[in-house]
Amino acid sequence: MQPKLVIFDLDGTLIDGAQACIPAMQHAFRTVNLPVPNAVQVKNMIGLSITPAIYHILSSFNDIRHVSESEVEQIGDIYKDYFYQSRIANKHQSPIYSGALKCLAKLHANPNILLSIATGKSRRGVNAFLDKYELNNLFSTSWCATECHSKPHPEMIDQAMNTLGIDAENTIMVGDTEFDMQMAKNAKVHAIGVDWGYHSQELMLKSGANQIVDNFEQLTLAIFERFKNAN
Repeated sequence: MQPKLVIFDLDGTLIDGAQACIPAMQHAFRTVNLPVPNAVQVKNMIGLSITPAIYHILSSFNDIRHVSESEVEQIGDIYKDYFYQSRIANKHQSPIYSGALKCLAKLHANPNILLSIATGKSRRGVNAFLDKYELNNLFSTSWCATECHSKPHPEMIDQAMNTLGIDAENTIMVGDTEFDMQMAKNAKVHAIGVDWGYHSQELMLKSGANQIVDNFEQLTLAIFERFKNAN
């Protein structure tokens, strides 16, 4: 029997990354003398790689001056530096959601299920998450913005499946944004949206979610139910 694969997004799915993303992005925009995005504008872009995320925020303003490609790159560099410095100073942390570790442990305990990560974070950010919660042995692979195209391009999912030799029918993508659901749809895998993150149920369903769950207990049950019915 072919193994099963569950791919998790990070920010908004396993961790509350907005607590760190919002002040970092606001600082970056403020530094280059641009209007400062509010919390909703920043949350709406979480999940994208940094450059598409910045353009996403810029497009959300009704009236804003032209921003050059070099300025976008500068915003990204300021954001990443602020984010990193905040993390090592234990400021603006990204706490793991209650119930996440229990869910991951239950899935990992099943010898037929493999776990992976697909995130808009950098490799440095992914490694910091894995080290902080001692999860390096839990995930078989992890893919991020440093190595792959930004969501909703399916490359992160495709890389995970190809590396582990698992097909789309035996794969689930778990995320909290339209970008996660679109990526899953593009990769032709089952998409589970979680309702504790940054995008609405309506937007996730519109973007291709096969189902929505309200908590980690529901998520665990939904994954086992899906795999019981697969093949």
